[in-house]
Amino acid sequence: MADDSLTNQKKCRKCRLIKPLDLFRSSVHVLANGEKKRYYNECKDCHAEYIRSRPVLPLKPATGEFILNPRIPVAKNCRVCGELKPVGDFYTYKYTTNQGKLSVRLDGDCKACNVAQRSQAEARVKENARQRSHRRSRPEVHQAYLAKRRAEDKLSVTEKRCRKCKEVKPAAEFYERLVTRDGLHSQCRACVIAVGAAYVKTIDPKRRVLWMRKALLKAYGMTLEQYEEMAASQNGACLICLRTEVDLCVDHCHNSTKVRGLLCKRCNAVLGFISESKETALRLAEYIDKRCGTSYV
Repeated sequence: MADDSLTNQKKCRKCRLIKPLDLFRSSVHVLANGEKKRYYNECKDCHAEYIRSRPVLPLKPATGEFILNPRIPVAKNCRVCGELKPVGDFYTYKYTTNQGKLSVRLDGDCKACNVAQRSQAEARVKENARQRSHRRSRPEVHQAYLAKRRAEDKLSVTEKRCRKCKEVKPAAEFYERLVTRDGLHSQCRACVIAVGAAYVKTIDPKRRVLWMRKALLKAYGMTLEQYEEMAASQNGACLICLRTEVDLCVDHCHNSTKVRGLLCKRCNAVLGFISESKETALRLAEYIDKRCGTSYV
């Protein structure tokens, strides 16, 4: 038979001493075959010493008593600088456990690193706002800033992989974006346009009509009814290429802002590229007759 004195004793994991079970904390576990009493690996004395070594944090729950969190150490390594600092050098924040109890945790960054990161973020936001204003008013300053930033980051921006289509494309096929390290958008121009077009299709038709009314009235001083009447007079076709079933844009004079007609996006762009010059248009027609024939195919 086993000695009863051995069955009523347990070895503490902390002090390595064999002590009676009465000197260990216990808990009752409900199992399939009934309840079973289990004992902790550390004796009560070692556990009390462990608790006394932990800092008492001024957290007052609904009971009005201070809580001692045994999971918070006396010192902690900062996630940024990597130095071992006391818990007083870290910010604390409250949270609710899964059991509904109020507790606290330490931030991963020390107070000094936290303040430094916050000041750097504020300076970065101010610099980005200043560069956004320079992008239109002073493009040469903006380009110089981008070149300096790319040189500091030591990044090659000749090519980049699109996050959407996963293809490696030249940097010229990406929009500029100051918040990224390389100054380029994470998606290529084609993917950005495709995402925007897909979003437009999901918009409620009533809202699209409302937006169109506001845009026409603000840009050209015409109502949606006048736009539809003008499109009906053109039989829904572009006045230049005579294509139908295309989106018609409002063509207007940039000097007098007078509306001249409705054109498709392609013809409206060509008209702007040639600066509305009749001589350039005639030379373009002559070039097409001479150089765009079957002899050059």
